[in-house]
Amino acid sequence: MHNFFALYGKYCLSILLMLSMAIGSFFLFRLIWQQYGVVSDGEKADFGQNPLWGEEPVIDVRSCRFLQNQKVKFAGMASARDVNGDDLTSELIFQDEEGNPLSGYLNTEKPGIYSLFIYVRSLVTGRESSKNITVLVDGRVSG
Repeated sequence: MHNFFALYGKYCLSILLMLSMAIGSFFLFRLIWQQYGVVSDGEKADFGQNPLWGEEPVIDVRSCRFLQNQKVKFAGMASARDVNGDDLTSELIFQDEEGNPLSGYLNTEKPGIYSLFIYVRSLVTGRESSKNITVLVDGRVSG
């Protein structure tokens, strides 16, 4: 055993020293990351997970009222953006109360109260977001 340390002791010591430096550097980096690391929304970062991957896209829409026979595009009713600010408005999916997909223009021929379901999937995170809105079609005919 004495001959082993005499022949390879320097190599073993240098490997142990490099390994301890690597482990120490990792823990120092982790400590600094937890203290000063921030993500784009200004919140503290977590070394174990990326908080951006947990966020859903944002749909901007409100319940609205239209006159009978008024031309209303679905694309103009809502907008959406991803966690990094990318526009997802073109990715919005509109559905009626039965779940049938809607596209083009809103049917305002009959007055009444209708419920719409709006859905979007983030291209960055893969997370989904949805909203239900109420649309009132007023019986007064637009001129």
